[in-house]
Amino acid sequence: MIQSARSLLEMHDIHMNYGELQALKGVDFNLFQGEIHALTGEHRAGKSTLVKILSGAERARSGTICLNGKQVSYFTPRSAMRQRIGTVYQNTAVIPDLEPLDFIFAHQLPTRGGMITYRKMEATLQELMDRYGIFIDYHTKIRNLPADQQFLIEFLRALIIEPQILILDEFSNKLTPTEMQNVYRVIDTLKAQGCGIIYISHDIQEVIKFADRVTILNKGRRLETDMVSNLDSVRLYELTYSFSIDQQQLVQADKLMLFNDHVRRLIHEIPLGVFILDNELNIQTMNTRAKSLLGLDLSTKSINEGLPAFLATTFPKHHDEILNEIYCHASHNWIGLEAIQNRKLDVQVSSIRDDNSEPIGTLLIVQDNALDDSIKEYLQKTEKFASIAEMAVGVAHEINNPLFAIKNYLELVAMKNENPYIAEKLQTIHLELDRIVRTISSLLNFSKIKTEYFQQVDLSSLLEDVLLLLNHRLNAKHIVVVRRIVPGVMISRGIEDKLKQLFINLIMNSIDAILDYGKIQIEVVKNFGKAKVRIKDNGNGIPEEIRDKIFEPFYSTKVNKFNTGLGLAISKHIVEAHEGTIAIEDDRMYRTCLTVTLPL
Repeated sequence: MIQSARSLLEMHDIHMNYGELQALKGVDFNLFQGEIHALTGEHRAGKSTLVKILSGAERARSGTICLNGKQVSYFTPRSAMRQRIGTVYQNTAVIPDLEPLDFIFAHQLPTRGGMITYRKMEATLQELMDRYGIFIDYHTKIRNLPADQQFLIEFLRALIIEPQILILDEFSNKLTPTEMQNVYRVIDTLKAQGCGIIYISHDIQEVIKFADRVTILNKGRRLETDMVSNLDSVRLYELTYSFSIDQQQLVQADKLMLFNDHVRRLIHEIPLGVFILDNELNIQTMNTRAKSLLGLDLSTKSINEGLPAFLATTFPKHHDEILNEIYCHASHNWIGLEAIQNRKLDVQVSSIRDDNSEPIGTLLIVQDNALDDSIKEYLQKTEKFASIAEMAVGVAHEINNPLFAIKNYLELVAMKNENPYIAEKLQTIHLELDRIVRTISSLLNFSKIKTEYFQQVDLSSLLEDVLLLLNHRLNAKHIVVVRRIVPGVMISRGIEDKLKQLFINLIMNSIDAILDYGKIQIEVVKNFGKAKVRIKDNGNGIPEEIRDKIFEPFYSTKVNKFNTGLGLAISKHIVEAHEGTIAIEDDRMYRTCLTVTLPL
């Protein structure tokens, strides 16, 4: 991002309790000048608590807060406004008996000789409304205004202080679409002026559309922080709502959209006509085969316009009973229904239901019996592709390490270069390398390591080489590296390239988990005939409930769309091939400690 932008806010290791309830458990958060940083997560994730600490409504139990590079013990509502931190809460907190003018200026009444200058207040507010295109009647009691106008009063109250930080807590459902478009324009203007915006929302699509970065909170912990441009929307849904999805939270996350995003990838090329319908009887998804089978483009039509006509045309004798099952959210199969052009089609209607057996949509599958041969051909092709993939993963593994090294050294050269022509060429090479990295990133080498490649490896020197390779990435985030590396720790049977890949993966995991100005500690020691490498960081930590899963292939807590969830699985495979172990250990000083144990 925004590594070149000035840091407005750093919050580190923030803890907050409500009685015995731990609302925040060591959360890190930062905000840059001119960025929109979204906070998302399920109900009671800690989003509102975090921003209440900034607005002065709550006081953290422990942790550090720096505003514009200066440490702040805590905020009060008045001191937050003096520091130009404006907040618009999820629930309006206006005073009904006041007029908007008095409420907006309640904390900064302009005076002259001890007298309140209402004329100046009116002029200032009118100029603000004209500038941003927001208009309210400020000469009536607030109670006389509709709910959306009351919300705009709070918005204007936050704008009147010319905020350097603006906090918006779940505000999009308070306004009409037209009003929201105007609010978006205001926020874009503030962003261009250098204001940092903290945007709290459970609406994943809104986050992807609107924010620059996103931080995911869950049960008071930070799960991930990443650029929205890097996000995979399905992974963002999964991480935001995956730990304890109840009925209410599923409604908030748009249950059918979550189901839909998963299914769309699975059904795209299968040789069956597949439709997903929502409860409003709109066609949400259909695959390639469905379009060709129907001969219709239903992508923007509702079922009442498109599907009944198709059923009546395709199944003249059976369309009413099929449509009735769909309307009733029932499940039914029809085998060999007579269709036009003397075809025999199988039809299956299945209701999609949530955990409380409430219908959230319908799955409609249409199959042409003549497709049996196509299915066989499809499976044969799949087997061939699997064989090709098996060969490809071996090639990808050999490419991956040198490619990573080239990419990092290229970035080092680019940092030192001042020639615009060379810079342009370096950027072109960098983009091509990124493309190649993305191409091979999904290939996992689980092949056996041949014995003849093993040789003696100096782990201490190897770790120093890896840290040198990653040095500019560490510097870019101002990460402090604490080295506790005993020199000359040798293992007798190792493969240097694969061990480099192992420790690159593990240290990159730590770099990704840490916000700016974090800390990583690397330890290499001998212990009872074993070499132990500990990689510790003060990033977002690994919750107890997922520790058993993180070494599984394709499991990931990252939302980066280039991440495949294979890094730790590959790491575990490399360690086990060296007859070692990898484990998560508890550490008093750091949130994450991964320990690799290898025989000497």
